[in-house]
Amino acid sequence: MKKVRLALLVFFYVQILQGQDAADCPTTMVVQNHRHHFLYPGSNYLSISIPGILMDTCTISLLGPATIEEKSCSDIYIFTNLKPILDPENPVEMPEVWIEVKDGHGHLLAKQRFIILDFPAPIASLNGLHEKSGELEARKLVESTFLKTTMDHSLTGYCSDCKVLSFTVMQISKDEKPKRLKNIGPYFSDAVKQLVQAATPGDLYLFTDIISECGVSIVKEKTSNALIFTVY
Repeated sequence: MKKVRLALLVFFYVQILQGQDAADCPTTMVVQNHRHHFLYPGSNYLSISIPGILMDTCTISLLGPATIEEKSCSDIYIFTNLKPILDPENPVEMPEVWIEVKDGHGHLLAKQRFIILDFPAPIASLNGLHEKSGELEARKLVESTFLKTTMDHSLTGYCSDCKVLSFTVMQISKDEKPKRLKNIGPYFSDAVKQLVQAATPGDLYLFTDIISECGVSIVKEKTSNALIFTVY
């Protein structure tokens, strides 16, 4: 009778261990990600490891709006198809992704939660110097040849500048009709150069519809802030 009771206790103990939730699971999963517990649209490279566990024998799965694109090394995973938050002002609406690691028998070893955020808008600057709208000396505007956009690296962890794809420039003068041109790429076209070099005190120059691409597969067609300068 004692043997039967002991067998039942062992059976139920094993069942409890196998059905253990991630919150109760003592196994620690190490996820190396320079953005902490946040993921962004595009490719996210995460190094996943568990001390004492050979990751090649484990299964990595996702719960949420994302997919594993590929596995580049024994512990490096690329997560894509992430969908950002719908309402940045309401954290409750933030979609989340759970990364689960199971052993070869399907038992849950570890689980970790990530929040998906959208990228902030790139910051535009004239010649990489003038980021804020306001008064601008005519000489500085005439000497300008390109627009530059950057992203807030403290939020994203990325350290590369963005590439300007296109923008619109408008000159508003007191004595003439407004002139508007579209530019492709970061550097001023010949027509835009002529428009900018014609700047005189009292003119208003607007750089709007600034579209950028940040990174190879990070952000595409992201609109920056407009630049509005009053020439003096």
